Amino acid sequence: MATMLAAIQKIQRGEAPPPPVASLIGFSLREAEPGRAVVEFEADVRHANPMGTLHGGILCDVADAASRCGRASSSPRAAW
Repeated sequence: MATMLAAIQKIQRGEAPPPPVASLIGFSLREAEPGRAVVEFEADVRHANPMGTLHGGILCDVADAASRCGRASSSPRAAW
């Protein structure tokens, strides 16, 4: 049975599709190893709030993806 790390690394290598939220927001998984993940994101005008700055919810989504992938990569549970 595959581990979460193996499933996450498949996404990183392009062997599995990214989660829909990654495509929606525009972030990608760049590195994954046990207990660690690096997510890359470049903000543009589509991520702006009404004041023209980066919407905080977008930043929270990116941080959530990185922290969850890092945590999940250290878990022995089966892949999703």
